[in-house]
Amino acid sequence: MRAAVLLLLIGLSWFVVGGAQTPAFDPLRLAEDTNEAQISWDVSLAYHPQGSTGAGYDDLGQFYTFVRFIDQWQSSVSMSWSFSPCHKLGTALTQSTTTLYERRLYESSESEETYTSRDFSYSSYYEYRIAPDSPLDPRLRLSYRSPSWFGLAASVSRILDPVVLTAMVGFLHKHQRPLNWVDLSLSAGLVANSRVTFTVSSGMAVPVQDAGLPSASVGLCARYSRNPSGGLQLSVQATLHMQGQSSWIAPSLSIRGRHP
Repeated sequence: MRAAVLLLLIGLSWFVVGGAQTPAFDPLRLAEDTNEAQISWDVSLAYHPQGSTGAGYDDLGQFYTFVRFIDQWQSSVSMSWSFSPCHKLGTALTQSTTTLYERRLYESSESEETYTSRDFSYSSYYEYRIAPDSPLDPRLRLSYRSPSWFGLAASVSRILDPVVLTAMVGFLHKHQRPLNWVDLSLSAGLVANSRVTFTVSSGMAVPVQDAGLPSASVGLCARYSRNPSGGLQLSVQATLHMQGQSSWIAPSLSIRGRHP
């Protein structure tokens, strides 16, 4: 019974970290889109540490307090293909390794348990630029993530040199309750110089007509481009996640390239 509970917590941590949020619209990457065919790729590594304390009763009715730590690493490889001014396809493969450590303190004894879980998922999306020449560059994105996660989002962006602003609203349908979510996000990208850029992003996901914990995030990303005209980009990001009484900071590192 205890093992099943801890494995369930690992599964819930994957849900929380994965979030109920739509794949992000990066304002600076939106601004990079051209009317020519383009292929880009991204390799990233993220770390999500979470901790909690509390109390409970075990199967024998014994009272205990606990300290719990969830250690999660996520690595992903993604690729997108803009094959016309208005159409883009994207896909990503993600591998997650989660280890849960729990120490239970009884009145006269203590015990420790460790469980590890590995998950693999894939996602894909189709994006349509409604009016590429419009100052707001409106877009629609239809996305899917395994095992059963569907999303539809709309975004607008505005270039106010040297700042790029983006707003997005999305609707998500998941395979587990709460089934339906509304997702909102705002982000701003700042071009510091020809090689260095910064992005600030915020997002919130709220369940629709069902019991669930809303989630929110705030992130800061710094990006360095090896070549001002394109090529390899190195990004370092820190994101503050909040859901219910839990909050944690997740750092990540990614390398991106595009052609041409």
